[in-house]
Amino acid sequence: FVDLSRHSLRRHALRRASLARVVVPALSDRGDFVTEQVLEWLPLAAEGRFFLWAHYLDGHTPYSAAPSTLDPSGDCELPGCFNDWGSVRRGTRVLDEPGLARIRGLYDADLDYVDQELERVFLTLDALGLWETTLVVLVADHGEAFGEGGEVEHGGSFRDTVVRVPLAFWVPGEPGRVSDRAVDIRLVRSAVLAWADGTPSPLKETQDMLTPFGSLLFNQGEGCTDGSTKLLKGQSPSGPQELTYDLRADPLEERPQHRPSPALERCIQQAAQDVGHGIAGDVGALRALGYIE
Repeated sequence: FVDLSRHSLRRHALRRASLARVVVPALSDRGDFVTEQVLEWLPLAAEGRFFLWAHYLDGHTPYSAAPSTLDPSGDCELPGCFNDWGSVRRGTRVLDEPGLARIRGLYDADLDYVDQELERVFLTLDALGLWETTLVVLVADHGEAFGEGGEVEHGGSFRDTVVRVPLAFWVPGEPGRVSDRAVDIRLVRSAVLAWADGTPSPLKETQDMLTPFGSLLFNQGEGCTDGSTKLLKGQSPSGPQELTYDLRADPLEERPQHRPSPALERCIQQAAQDVGHGIAGDVGALRALGYIE
């Protein structure tokens, strides 16, 4: 286990002193540093069964057209870099559509950068003879908003721009296929273990099920989706609110309907239960990590 973010911050602080800069090498949690750790470790694990989790953070701020040149401090400014959603939320900085478009372009550049780093990992798996025997999973924990519905970054709502994330499995010996149904990414862990043990995957068992979601970090209610319909339930300034969206006819979620189905209602109850269990078990850990005050 290597925590590049923590090591990076410590080294950056030490390197501020001119003498320490001579003996303390730079380190970062940029994608190229993550990949180097992976490429160093993979040959050592190639002879047996292994589990590797590589966490790429480049889709977060600071967004940059050249992520490999970012300063570890994260300080930067438009047009070549952006790291200031805080002032946008506070209203001290107003972005027009051209400004948001530039920021989206920087974000896209970050994703291209991660794509290049993943290619390095995949080519190494192939060169080591591991590609045909290794389950590879690509998944994100959240998306990113750029002004849709007034939201920026992530964590402020359950809009699809934030909660609909990619999930891809490269399964040895199985043909590729695409599905647009909703999947609970909390099942990925169980699915990976099931594949390793040769047992049925829980993802297949939920093919026709609705997917509940909630948040431990924000008091914004719960939601459920099947990929084409979404139900949100929570509090608004005017009181309790229950909204349904037809994601196929209204992909930008601009026309809420007040017609939840019984199936979505049952799913919402499960989502509320899941969040309740999560809060009971995880709030202490989240507070220790600084996510909850």
